[in-house]
Amino acid sequence: MEEDKNIKKWLSGELNKQELREFESSEDFQSLNRLDRALQAFKSPEYSIEEELKRSNQRKAADLPATSWVKPWMKVAASLLLVATMLYIFLPKTESELTQVLAKVSSTSIILPDSSTVMLNKGSMLSYDEDRWATERKVMLNGEGFFEVRKGSSFEVITGEGNVKVLGTAFNVTAWKNFFAVDCFHGKVAVTKGKTEAVLLANQRLQYIGSTGGEIETFESEEPTWMVGESSFEGVPFHHVLKALERQYDVKVVAKSIDTRQSFSGSFTHTDLDLAIRSITVPLNLQYETNDSEIILMSGSPN
Repeated sequence: MEEDKNIKKWLSGELNKQELREFESSEDFQSLNRLDRALQAFKSPEYSIEEELKRSNQRKAADLPATSWVKPWMKVAASLLLVATMLYIFLPKTESELTQVLAKVSSTSIILPDSSTVMLNKGSMLSYDEDRWATERKVMLNGEGFFEVRKGSSFEVITGEGNVKVLGTAFNVTAWKNFFAVDCFHGKVAVTKGKTEAVLLANQRLQYIGSTGGEIETFESEEPTWMVGESSFEGVPFHHVLKALERQYDVKVVAKSIDTRQSFSGSFTHTDLDLAIRSITVPLNLQYETNDSEIILMSGSPN
């Protein structure tokens, strides 16, 4: 059951750095790679109804018993086709078909085929099809990225929380599970969340927490704060803040008897873990203890 869980998380890009490293060294990962390569080389034998009918008539004319291999072979071929189809849908594309970039450090810069640029926040993943880029400028994002898009054909960012479509501009997209925010710094972007669409102009922001939110707000910054080493939040459930801290510092946060749904507004630095923890605990009157790479939060005033 643990293997199945890891495979599902791998397919959806939800494995953290340690889990991904362990999974890539497992037998399950090697088996999936071998199976994927085998399917790339798989080619079903050609089958002609006209030729088979001709052979059948020839057997009848010669009064020979017809062989019974055709129907069983067709059943096997149908089964193989079904397996191949399912694997094509659920297995990730090969590197030659899909370019994937995972930000393992504080920020990772990417230059796309049209010279548009993306800066990924730590723990974020970006995927795109380089072969189809000339006709379809489209990227898949899991996490947070700042985009500077060259003018040209439509450019689209697809996420699990919502989509963003532009012609040429600079904007930031945050798309973690149940959290979706778009900040437009220059130009104009169209944001789609479910059946709702909104257009953002420069210095406008749209944020959804789950299915709530969607009100356009204004801001004055010239770039996302995470690009200058700080994560900032405005009216965000505390558990989203804790997830951001975990990604930036590769730590595990344990919240004991704390309502992590409470709202938090503030920020933490990316360069000093102790200062970062104090920045998010003091405003909420919380205590904390550190145990190697584990942070334990508790309610109550510090001693």
